[in-house]
Amino acid sequence: MKRLILFFLLLGSTSQVAVINNKPVEEQPVSFGEVSEYIDLVHDYFYNSYFCDRWNWCETTYHLGVLEAYKATGHLNFYNESYNFAEGYSWRVNEGVLDTYLDQVTSSMVYCVLHDLAPADYKLEHSIEEAEYICAQGMFDSSWIDELYMVGLTMSYLSKVTGNPWYSEVDFATYKYYRNMFFDADDGLWYRDAKYISGSGHPDSVSPNGKKVYWGRGNTWVYVSLAQRMEYMDKNDPAYETYLNDYLMMSNGLRKTVRPDGVWGANLGDIRHSEGKEMTGTGGFLYGLCLGLEYGLLEWDVYYPLVEKAYKAITSECIYPSGLLGDCQPVGEGPDGYAGGEETYKANTNSFGVGLVLMGLSRFMRITSDYRTPILAQKAEPFNPENARYTVDTNFYKGLMVATTSANCEANNGPENLVNGVYSRINEYGRFSASGLRNQNIVVNIQINESIHINKFAIMPYQFRAYKLTIEALVNGQYVTLVDTRNNPTRDSYLFTYPLTSSVQTNQLRFTGYGYHNGSTDMFSIKELFIYEEK
Repeated sequence: MKRLILFFLLLGSTSQVAVINNKPVEEQPVSFGEVSEYIDLVHDYFYNSYFCDRWNWCETTYHLGVLEAYKATGHLNFYNESYNFAEGYSWRVNEGVLDTYLDQVTSSMVYCVLHDLAPADYKLEHSIEEAEYICAQGMFDSSWIDELYMVGLTMSYLSKVTGNPWYSEVDFATYKYYRNMFFDADDGLWYRDAKYISGSGHPDSVSPNGKKVYWGRGNTWVYVSLAQRMEYMDKNDPAYETYLNDYLMMSNGLRKTVRPDGVWGANLGDIRHSEGKEMTGTGGFLYGLCLGLEYGLLEWDVYYPLVEKAYKAITSECIYPSGLLGDCQPVGEGPDGYAGGEETYKANTNSFGVGLVLMGLSRFMRITSDYRTPILAQKAEPFNPENARYTVDTNFYKGLMVATTSANCEANNGPENLVNGVYSRINEYGRFSASGLRNQNIVVNIQINESIHINKFAIMPYQFRAYKLTIEALVNGQYVTLVDTRNNPTRDSYLFTYPLTSSVQTNQLRFTGYGYHNGSTDMFSIKELFIYEEK
């Protein structure tokens, strides 16, 4: 009971909490400075080497890791990265399109954490709208346990800050329903979905060695979400006790299934199934275990040696000198998605793996003996729409336009899709795609039904590619170049915007692709070209 009371007191403020540190220095040989260096190393390598400005569960997890790094270190570069990303999307969830598919609405979790750090109503406006839309449909579809992670933090936090228990109630009803299906209380672990349940008779329910199948990353999604719920929710919420008890059972299950080298594999039920170290699961387990140690939920003598060994294995064996985090299972499901194990995926990384490991390292840093809680210096700023670089300005020209090309186009992805005004962050609405880019320039001619004064363009490329391209306008019988990116390499992005220094009057454009700045592709693929008229 004393342990739980202490936990309640410590979690009164979710952002800056005193660290429990009642063990002698000699029992905690790792210094916070060492951990901080690894946090910077992993973050900086990924940030400088990989594209990461789409907004789905992968990048949500990355930014949750970045924000954990900020809370642990106080380094404003972490906060600014995630804040600027959120502002770039205008704090909208799923581009402002209401959706019940939880994978598409995870950005609300990042907005909640940013709101907790520096409250401002605009940060949660669309998250609340999205939460109300989802909850109005009844229980969420969490028929695979990954989904229990996608909005758990959001629903718990929104109920606390709004005083409306509805969000947490629907989330909790969903959790209990799927818990009854997928949680094995004897082992304290979760089956990923119905086909993995032991005794179901499905081939996937038994490992190649005849053992149970508890997918590592699937369990990390639930474990991380339980830790997040407990940190951000109202401790008087009726769901709290269930989440806490399940967290403790999972912690015990993880203690029993850790590999001898200190990390976890792809199947917690069979160490030899897709054998090897696996970081997307391990990072999340380190995060949740360290949170429990920090807040006095877990016994220090039992669990600190466990997390220290995990930390040392991650930093000595899975982080390259460059900062590359390896041993990350790709997007997929189940241990078979890690077939070949670490021998196959030794140098494989991804955004959510980096995010989960940043979460784990950041929480471990907070329980080092010489750690001092930083003074967090972020401020609540008013929303600046001019910084919304990933948000489509919907005031684009919607008049009649006809686009033509002689290039070889994919079926159903002809030039008419380039300027039809139909677009989405995901790729279900069609696009313009033509092949041959490696051998020739691809040209699209656009005839506008009237002469207009153009003052801006925006381009939404397929697969976020930063193409080498030009846009020219026919003016007085000659083509004038308005946009030219051929000699301006840039990171890939969801949206590129090109304001003109002065408006140009025309009724005919020539749009040409020359190549791809950040790799090689034979396809020139654009989801939408937006043309803006001076009013």
